[in-house]
Order: sequence, then C-alpha cells, then structure tokens
Amino acid sequence: MITYAHEPFLRQAIESILMQKTDFPFRLVIGEDCSPDNSRAICEEYAQAHPERVVLLPSDKNWGAIPNFERTIAACTAPYIAFCEGDDYWTDPHKLQKQLNLLEARPEAVLSFHEVQFLEDDEFRPLVQPFEEGQLLGFFELFDRHIVPNTSTVMIRKPKKAPKRFAEVFNGDTLYFYYALNFGKALFSRSILPSTYRLHAGGIFSSLAQFGRREKALKTYRILAQNMQGEAEQKAVEALLLQLYREYLILALKEKALTEYLKKKWAYFGFAFSLGQYKAPWLHLKDLLYHLSLYFKRK
Repeated sequence: MITYAHEPFLRQAIESILMQKTDFPFRLVIGEDCSPDNSRAICEEYAQAHPERVVLLPSDKNWGAIPNFERTIAACTAPYIAFCEGDDYWTDPHKLQKQLNLLEARPEAVLSFHEVQFLEDDEFRPLVQPFEEGQLLGFFELFDRHIVPNTSTVMIRKPKKAPKRFAEVFNGDTLYFYYALNFGKALFSRSILPSTYRLHAGGIFSSLAQFGRREKALKTYRILAQNMQGEAEQKAVEALLLQLYREYLILALKEKALTEYLKKKWAYFGFAFSLGQYKAPWLHLKDLLYHLSLYFKRK
C-alpha cells in the first residue's frame, strides 16, 4: 500500500486488508510518503496495534508516487504481492485467498485480477470486464483493448527485478503490469467481489491538466516499449505511441497551443523517423506547414 494525504480514507483501506481471511500469513507493507495530514499517525497506530501484520515504511521526505511505489514493492519479501492504495479498499474478505489459489493452480499465470467499481460523490459505478471466469489473457488480449487491470484488483508473482527506468514514469501500474506479461499471462476471475477505486479531487490524475496527462502517458509508453522483450509486443507499443503523439498534436491545434504543438511535433518526427516511418524529411516539413496553416486559420 502506498499512501499520501489519504487521511479521510486510510482507515477503511487498511481495515479492508486486515479483514482478509486466509490459511497463510500475510503482511501489509505501507509506504507512507511524508503526508501533510494525519496519514502517518494513522499508519503508526495500526503498525503498533498489529506489529506482526503491518510494516510501516515512514519517510521524512516526499518521494513521489512512483519512487514510493518502487521502494514499497522492494520491501515486500513474499513471492506474491497484492495492491491497494490508501484511498481505495477491498470488499471481499476472501480476496487474497482466492487469488493465491488461482495463481497456485495456474503456474502459467503471473498475475490475477478481477472487477472494480468506481466511487465518486457517493455513487458507485461498476466497470464490467469483457472476460470469462478463469480466462487466461496474454499481452495482446489486454493491450489491444487498452485494458490495464486496476491496481486494487491485482495479485502478482513478484518479478525478479523491476522494469528499467521504473522510477521515471507516472503511470506505474501500466508499466509494471504489462512488463509482468513478459513472463506469463494474466488470469481473470469473476468470483471475487469488486474492489473500490475512489475518484476524488485529491487523486493524482485529478490534479493533471489535459496536456500534462498526455505527456505522462507518452513517457510511460516510451519506457514500456524499452521493457517489452518480444519484438511483436515492442512494435505494438511503438504503434500506440505514434497514435498518442498524433492525438497530442491534434489536441494542441484545437486548443491553439502553438508551443505545445511545435514541441511535440519535433519529438513525434524524431520518434517516427527512428522507426523508419519518415523516409523523406521534406514530407515531415510539408506536414508541419500544413498543420501550421490550419492553426493560423483558426485564430
């Protein structure tokens, strides 16, 4: 569990883990990221009350979401890891037992996931996955649908090493879960009650503007491409990157953000050229002049 400024939600998140009924021991490792509220005090309270089950990683500096995620994973010594951030919570008291049983029975699976429900303004919105109970899914079956299992639904066999450049990305779950599919498949289950994922103003993505979100996604997928071991998987990520670049450029034109457009246009050209997409540089210049003419017509 990673947590930062989750005081209103943190007790429910921790209790949802401590309520788990299993025939094996487990520990809750909490990466507390120097919160400005009382999150650390809450974590300390639980660590003192349950010293055999709760391990607190306090910090006197703010690591940031992904470096904190990385240090918390590194502190997990068990062969399996399940995830729940400090503003989310589990609803099934048998979640851990069910997911462990599934992974133990299917050695070809490296992670298990289930359904999630979103909670916003006291309203629940379920996200129904298009998969069958016990269905094994490879990289393309998830990636081609743009499906990243929600963090709060995943149990994973801990990889022997972390993805390259992990601390540099913003979308850490995207990189970590797709990276794991280098080593096996994902296993979906409907037998587990949905986890709850909160959407609120204090959430990480809630604070990012449109360009900021797209910038973060571009960097995540650039690094993901470097981490995929299969040639076909790497090319699929690169193709998505080209699409994301184009969408960014279109958004910049619509928003009349010339600086953003020019910055990403050259980055797009460099990436596309490296993949052999631009055989003649003058075609790129012609494309640039055309888009600039559209921009000035809109002004």
